[in-house]
Amino acid sequence: MTVRLKELRDDAGWSQADLAEAAGGLDPSYISLLERGLRKITIYRGMAIADALSKKLGRPISVSDVFGTGPDQGRNAVASTVPKEVAG
Repeated sequence: MTVRLKELRDDAGWSQADLAEAAGGLDPSYISLLERGLRKITIYRGMAIADALSKKLGRPISVSDVFGTGPDQGRNAVASTVPKEVAG
């Protein structure tokens, strides 16, 4: 499945730098790598990006809307590791 991040970012009228800042101060080059499918993302950063897009677009956007669903989407997969202290 194709990463929809660039499409959603374009819909929001944001540059990579705009989205990076709105998602908690990420590096714009990180957004570029995600858009090209060259980087996996943690669920926490995925949630921050989805939340920023939701606020800008005025509609609910989920992590799976941005990055696809399923246990493994190749290079575009969301890393679902949860730190031990969070998992309990």
